[in-house]
Amino acid sequence: MENFSFVVDGLFCGVATDNHDASETAGKAKAAYKVWRSMIMSCYMTGDTEFCVCDDWLVFSNYKKWYLDNKKPDHALDFSIIQKSKLYSPETCVFTPKYLLYCFPYPSKETTKSGGLLGTSKVKNKERWLAVYVSKYKRLKHLGTFDSELEAHHVWLRYVVSKCEMNLDYYHPTNKYYNETVYDNAVGKLNFLKNVLATGGVFKGEYA
Repeated sequence: MENFSFVVDGLFCGVATDNHDASETAGKAKAAYKVWRSMIMSCYMTGDTEFCVCDDWLVFSNYKKWYLDNKKPDHALDFSIIQKSKLYSPETCVFTPKYLLYCFPYPSKETTKSGGLLGTSKVKNKERWLAVYVSKYKRLKHLGTFDSELEAHHVWLRYVVSKCEMNLDYYHPTNKYYNETVYDNAVGKLNFLKNVLATGGVFKGEYA
């Protein structure tokens, strides 16, 4: 049964048309519905996100068709860095292998207790910083302790780049689900991270 608190004037989260078939309780159709709901809620429930959904995907049946036509095993929805957009749409999103997608950092994954630079954590009662990598399974890998937060951040970022390069090596044209757009997207992200390192900058979680 639909949670009434999510429905405003007959629209899911006040913006979307939920016309799913209640009899579809398993398989890809159910998975598509779960992803669609999560996408709509993440964009419109809090009121403080910059992300939004295209008009076509605000109708579940439209999103479902795209999902069923494009979804592949062990792939997840990702934004295309080529588009540099915060709009969920067929033109700006692509299904990406999870092993490739999750090696790239995002703020929601790489967090710090101190609210500082990604991949860092301040040592308690000391002017020292830890470099810490968080895997997709939430496992922590300590990369060392450093005199400055920026140094710890760069050590973390170099480790991230090495992980991404290794995973990208597995993704090539002989792969069963190879997609050139996915490959170009990953290479674009990797080059962005490398440029941050080369210029001594700071990666804030956005590839733009």
